Amino acid sequence: LEPFNYSVSYRQNVCERQQAFHSGNVSLKDALQGMQLRPYFITGIEGFSTRDSEGRIPLDSKVIAVRILDELATRAGFTWRDSYGASGLADALPTNESIGDGTSVGMGDILNWITQSFDLAANDYAKSLSRIADGNSFVDGHVDASIIMVGKIEVEKEGLNLFSFFDPFEWQVWLLSILTMVLAGLVYQWMEWINNDSDRQDLQDKPTETIYFAALSFNGDIKFEPSTNYARAFVLTLAFWGLIMSSAYTANLASFLVAQNTPVLQIETVGQAVASNIPMCVIDGTAAMEEILDVFPQARFVPFSAETPNDIFHGVLNGTCTIAITPLFFWDLAKRNRTVNVGCQLGWIGRTFKFVKSGFVTRSDSGTSCTNLIRDVLSVHIGEMSDEGVVADIQRDYLRSVQTIDCDAGNEGNEVSEGDAGGTSELNPKLSLNDLGGLFIITYSVGAASCIAALISWYRNRHVRQTQRKSNTAALNGINDLELEVEDANNKGKERRSNGEDQEIVFGERDVVLRKIETMRRELEEIQSYLSRQKEQ
Repeated sequence: LEPFNYSVSYRQNVCERQQAFHSGNVSLKDALQGMQLRPYFITGIEGFSTRDSEGRIPLDSKVIAVRILDELATRAGFTWRDSYGASGLADALPTNESIGDGTSVGMGDILNWITQSFDLAANDYAKSLSRIADGNSFVDGHVDASIIMVGKIEVEKEGLNLFSFFDPFEWQVWLLSILTMVLAGLVYQWMEWINNDSDRQDLQDKPTETIYFAALSFNGDIKFEPSTNYARAFVLTLAFWGLIMSSAYTANLASFLVAQNTPVLQIETVGQAVASNIPMCVIDGTAAMEEILDVFPQARFVPFSAETPNDIFHGVLNGTCTIAITPLFFWDLAKRNRTVNVGCQLGWIGRTFKFVKSGFVTRSDSGTSCTNLIRDVLSVHIGEMSDEGVVADIQRDYLRSVQTIDCDAGNEGNEVSEGDAGGTSELNPKLSLNDLGGLFIITYSVGAASCIAALISWYRNRHVRQTQRKSNTAALNGINDLELEVEDANNKGKERRSNGEDQEIVFGERDVVLRKIETMRRELEEIQSYLSRQKEQ
């Protein structure tokens, strides 16, 4: 049948079957029992190009629409293989030609002609408001035709890298980290020098050991045993610095050791692409194009013929456009095709514009030919097939059959792995001083404050020691003076005794001097005790 020949129609009248269903004589699931359904296929799209030697669709075809229709025929009890029509897309969508009213031919025109001329449009057509308004009625969809964006990504595949463990940080961070560890060790050695009681260990005059202990903090290991408050503050800050650095390094290293694709551009939504006036490749006349134009009439599209749908992906690769707008299932096919996704350079980016299902279509007719009955019967069985996982199995088998490259595994020709992580790939940036600068500032600030506290403590201890020496000297001088007084008193007593003077007077003077000596000894002990307490504080 020549496309767009409206003088001939193969669409059947199923009103009697509908009446039988309404009368309760047959269930909806069995309403097409024994019917010879007349579907129409457009070949040359969605990988649908297989014909046998007689030009017929093979019985073992893995094309999704064919297998779905075969399963529906088995479940609903109808046949179709001896009563279908088919034509290539080039015949149904002639280049530079038009239909009778002078408008250019689009996918919507093809769909309208098929549903008016046959029982069923048996390709996967996305549901849209404009197509419904044209009088088309959609069977429940069985293919995910959600509208997504595909862009060029950069694949980083490197050989053996002996120094990949340095990747998590930029070189400036590594340099500053080494400097921090060396300075921390030297500062702690300086604290030990000005006060050998700063650490419980004997670390005085051991700079290599303190630097080694400071370096261990990067691994989260602290060997210092501070005994003064300023040393404790310094070590606590160093431990916090080591914890953050070690955690950041571990987390970033894990992501760097996993091969990932790095997107060339960051576009999250179609609206953002339109606002940036980014050229977008799209198949002309598709539901995806119509849906976006309804929301963004100013969208900058680069349309391609539906005859060569993969050209939208080639357009991204050769720079004709920045992104491609495509149904999700088209992308599932393209990304597995080595001639389309060359070198795995393409990837799904941003968010889904609209979630859509595509499937078979009939004419919206509930009274003349009652083809709405065909839609309802097929929708019931499609729902059951989806619940049972039959639809998913058919899609998986087909995708594997056309698989020529496996970008998920990073190897060409491998079997497609189940599931695909869509969406925007994440970048793996090295952590720079902009990310970790605050940590270093805090560490150095607390370190400087600890050094100032150490200097203050050193000055106070020095003052205490000087005061102690002066007090001890004065006390000892006083005791010596008193001892001289005692000796002098004894000498005077001897003279008086020899002269026959009163001995009680002599002994009284000596006792007074001895009491003064005892009093000064107690005061000296109290001063020493006070100075010891000050030193501990």
